[in-house]
Amino acid sequence: RFQGQSVVNESNFAGDAATILPIDAIQQFNVVQNPPAQYGWAPGAVANVALKSGTNQIHGTGYAFGRDSNWDARNYFNTGAQTPLSLQQFGGSVGGPILKNKLFYFGTYEGQRYTVGNTVQGQVPVTVPLPGNGAANGCAILATGDCTQSVPNAIADLQAQHPGFTVNPISANLLKLYPGNTSNSVNIPISLPNDNRSDDVVAKIDYQLTPHQQLSYDMFFGNQSGTAMTINVLQPDFLSLLTMRVQTHGIHGTWNPKSRWVNDFRFGFNRLQQGLPGIEPVDYTKSAESYGVPTGVTNPIVGGLPDIFVAGYSMLGGDFVLPKVLGPDNVTEFDDTVSYLHGNHYFTFGAQFQHWAVRAARFANGRGRLKF
Repeated sequence: RFQGQSVVNESNFAGDAATILPIDAIQQFNVVQNPPAQYGWAPGAVANVALKSGTNQIHGTGYAFGRDSNWDARNYFNTGAQTPLSLQQFGGSVGGPILKNKLFYFGTYEGQRYTVGNTVQGQVPVTVPLPGNGAANGCAILATGDCTQSVPNAIADLQAQHPGFTVNPISANLLKLYPGNTSNSVNIPISLPNDNRSDDVVAKIDYQLTPHQQLSYDMFFGNQSGTAMTINVLQPDFLSLLTMRVQTHGIHGTWNPKSRWVNDFRFGFNRLQQGLPGIEPVDYTKSAESYGVPTGVTNPIVGGLPDIFVAGYSMLGGDFVLPKVLGPDNVTEFDDTVSYLHGNHYFTFGAQFQHWAVRAARFANGRGRLKF
């Protein structure tokens, strides 16, 4: 568990599925409402999922599903270009004996690759002259309300009034960070897709020591990475890099020495890392200086372009609440439960121990924030 949530089938910062329990690993499941004490300290309903096991015969499965926007009909109300959509989901499982009637193995894998388009509206300076009254550069010099949204003409106006005027190099570098806009409006569509990759594995070993003793070990590993538009951004460089890596290990032993007694022992360990101690936005190899905007920030964790707000235009830079780092978080748990059947009564005794080691950090506005 992680912050009161399961680390398996956990969503990431942008809300997309990150770690996925392969569907072919599930033998059965049930939901327990108002769970008794042995289910731990979490309130609400509890979902129990039983994993498949190997048998004396080798069995396997395989599957693949796909979807692509090239096969989708256009929405009647969508008069613009279709946003891209692509999904591939695939996997398989295999199980069998290591020692017949004694030792069995089972393993399964599931992968996902998907791209989901985003269409948002950005406010970007116009980069070509707007129609003027016939003066130089298609614009009347200093004419009120004329060419106010055209960067080249705004510079030409200033240079005409002040022959010695030069553009500050940093300002010129900031202008280059806006995408081109050859329309006659500052409002233009921006389409930057979310790309996601998820790889998830389950492995299980079952050992029948005696007719009254069973021991099993299971492992889950999930690894997710991708880019996402967590806020409206203007350039692919400003997309957010989202990562999550999870591993769980469990040992389960059952002993029923007599028909009335059952002892159930469990050991569990899980480890989670969400976000890398790297740099946002996604192109974390770039420093602020490489964009031509020296900030003096030297901490590599919060390197990259600062968040830059120019009144009337969309923000430059990545998500200002990132980077966010969670983990590595380690949780270790021991459980032992003894059940006793006496007549029409069923008694359960047990103990549980958990040790949590949690690390988290968020560097909101760590790259700096500039407003004009």
